[in-house]
Amino acid sequence: MEMIDYNSQLFKNIFPDYNSFKAWYMTTPLSDGVTDVPTPKTFALISNEFNDSHSALSVESFKQRFSNDLYTYYREFEETTKSIISLMNVTDDEISTADSMITNVANIPETGNSTDIEDVGFVSTQQKTIQKKGQLQIRKEQLANKRTFTVKTFINRFRHLFIKIISPAYNFVVAEENNEVV
Repeated sequence: MEMIDYNSQLFKNIFPDYNSFKAWYMTTPLSDGVTDVPTPKTFALISNEFNDSHSALSVESFKQRFSNDLYTYYREFEETTKSIISLMNVTDDEISTADSMITNVANIPETGNSTDIEDVGFVSTQQKTIQKKGQLQIRKEQLANKRTFTVKTFINRFRHLFIKIISPAYNFVVAEENNEVV
């Protein structure tokens, strides 16, 4: 049986915490070195997904491709997430619209009225309808689905940088000549 050593690093060994990640990203040519750094929440999403994953490349190649992918996608992800969260915090009063409609129903009497007198006494009933649209719950459910889709899409953009190492189904056992299992 041939044993193969995949000399790969786990993501948590490459970037153990946000501070080491931030210090590394600020030194890349893609960052301006001051404000152009993904937020701790963005780093936490990536690290929570890939901490126990092995990088598919050498550490330096991994870091280069990882920085390119981060630079390409993290701003859009953070802005979309921020707008989704702000929209999910909207209340009914902030998005409601009030429409009113007045319907007059006139019953014309059998006996004729004089048209010389400016008397309009024909309105016998009046209906007033006020409709208030508050579709907050529907919008929040739609935004929650969009948020889930946005996060999963962002995380999947980094999946190509990692490999799955599947452990063998059986443990390797060596038996000695006297049939004792060691």
